[in-house]
Amino acid sequence: MPVIGANEIVSILQLGFSGVAFLFLYMSFSLLSKEQQRKEEPRDKILKSIRSFSFFTVAFAVLVLASTALDYVLKETTLPERCENAVLRAAELSNNDGHDLSSMRDLLKNTISQCEK
Repeated sequence: MPVIGANEIVSILQLGFSGVAFLFLYMSFSLLSKEQQRKEEPRDKILKSIRSFSFFTVAFAVLVLASTALDYVLKETTLPERCENAVLRAAELSNNDGHDLSSMRDLLKNTISQCEK
C-alpha cells in the first residue's frame, strides 16, 4: 500500500474539512489493512477500535458532504428583483462620464437602499 508523504498530507489538508475527512478514511483503511496483514489472529480490541474510528470517519464525511451541499444551496440564492434591477441601473449609470465622487456616492447609496427594502 502506498504511503502518503508529508507534502501530500499538506496538499490534502489545504482542501479543508473534506481533506481531513479523506485523511481519516485513509487512516481507517490503513489501520484495517495492517491488522489483516498480521500473521497471528486479528486482535478483537484493535478491530473494535478500528470499527469505532471508521464509524466516526464516515459520520464526519457525511457532515462534510452536508455542509458542502448547504454551502452550495446558500450560494445559489439570487438577489431580489428590485435589488438586481438597482444594481443593473447603477452599472449603466456608472458607465456614463461626468460623475464625480459625490454623484457616485449617491448612486451607491441609492442602490444599497433599494436592496435593503
